[in-house]
Amino acid sequence: MSILRIIDQWLIKILKFVVALLLFLILLLTLIQVVFRYILILPSPWSEELARLGLVWIVFLAASLGVRLKSHPYLKLLVTRMSFKIKYTVFILIYLFMAVMGIVMVVYGVKYVGRTAGDYTTSLGYSRNLFYYPVPISGIFILIYSTGEMLQSIKAVLTGKEVERKDL
Repeated sequence: MSILRIIDQWLIKILKFVVALLLFLILLLTLIQVVFRYILILPSPWSEELARLGLVWIVFLAASLGVRLKSHPYLKLLVTRMSFKIKYTVFILIYLFMAVMGIVMVVYGVKYVGRTAGDYTTSLGYSRNLFYYPVPISGIFILIYSTGEMLQSIKAVLTGKEVERKDL
């Protein structure tokens, strides 16, 4: 197994763990919010704010993980009826579009993180740009993963052979 495949496997495991941990923390924070608000009659804005921050991170990290695991939606029925060359040409266009979106996320995400550096949240006082960091981070992952898949599809078109898909 190549070093890149090992790094890829570890990165997938780390992303899955982080997403699962964030989901657990969101559920815990929501439970705390409900207990404080309806049982103790003492609203806690900090738990709502942290849950929202966790949700933003989950959405973007899971989106990049979805690109890597090829779990993005597509019309499988339509693709299976296409000829080999057309199918992989469509895949190339899809992954090219995803790579461009990854570049846009990185470029504009970094700009927006920089613009919000001096803005702080009201209840906890942490930098508001923590809400925007996942955009360029996810964009980097999406760019890497979609470029890799696009290159695999180009290889399939050039060689005329199906791309071997390793189970993750």
